[in-house]
Amino acid sequence: MSMLTSGPNPVSEIQAPFMIDPSTGQVNAMSDPVQIAIQHIMAICFTDPGERLMNPDYGVGISSLLFEGDDMMEFQSVAMAAQQQLQQTDGLYYDVQVTVTPSPSNPGTYVFQVSFQIYSDPQVHYAIFDFQGNLIGES
Repeated sequence: MSMLTSGPNPVSEIQAPFMIDPSTGQVNAMSDPVQIAIQHIMAICFTDPGERLMNPDYGVGISSLLFEGDDMMEFQSVAMAAQQQLQQTDGLYYDVQVTVTPSPSNPGTYVFQVSFQIYSDPQVHYAIFDFQGNLIGES
C-alpha cells in the first residue's frame, strides 16, 4: 500500500520484501521514489494474472516465460502487456517503456528492461531484471 501526500511525491512505502528493523522493531520503509517505482514494476511484472483474488487482471506473469526458450514473439507480447499495465498504475511514474534485450551477463538469454520517468523529473530511470525476478541492474 502506497502512502502518498496530497501532492505527487511519495513520503514512504513499506519495503518489499517485508522486514522489521531489529533495533527499533519498526517496519522498514523506503522513501526513494525510484526504489518505490522499481518495487511496483516488479510486483506487476512477476504477479501472475489471476493470482490476486480481488484484482484478477493485475499482473503479467513474466516468470512463466522462464522455460519458454527463445520465443521472441512471446517475450514481446508479455513486454507489451507489462507496458500497458504499468501505464495504468497509480500515477507514480509515466512514459514507461518495456523492452526485451539480450542479457549482458548471460549470452543466449534475454532480460526485460523497463525505462520510466517519475512525475515531472526529466531523468529516465531503468530497471533490468531476468525471468526469475532478479533485479540485474538499475539507474
